[in-house]
Order: sequence, then structure tokens, then C-alpha cells
Amino acid sequence: MAAPKQAIIPTYMGRTEVARHHGISPSKLEKLDAKGKGPPRIQYGRKFLYHVEKFQAWLEANSKEVAS
Repeated sequence: MAAPKQAIIPTYMGRTEVARHHGISPSKLEKLDAKGKGPPRIQYGRKFLYHVEKFQAWLEANSKEVAS
């Protein structure tokens, strides 16, 4: 009997992937990066990559709670 497959969570995601996954537009993320206010990232060739856990920590630190 084969072991059940587990979902693979990538360590790094590209700008479009991480933006789509977290409900942010890629252009908004690019603008934040240009201002130096975006999440930590690395550059690999022409592509910017975000460490998923660091992105989530940045998102939590820069989010506001909205009263309902």
C-alpha cells in the first residue's frame, strides 16, 4: 500500500504567486518593494522570490484589524 501524498508547500514563491495566494495584487507588492516597504525578498536572475514564512510574518505585522 502506497503512502498518502502530502501537499508540498514551497519555501519560496515568486511575486505573482505570493500575491495571488494572499489576495494582494502583484503591482501593489511591486510598488511596496520599490518604496522599501515590502516584505523581505531575494532576487534570482530577473525573478524576485519571497520566503513564505517571512512573507506571512510581514503581512501579519503590517495588517490592521477592521471593526465590523
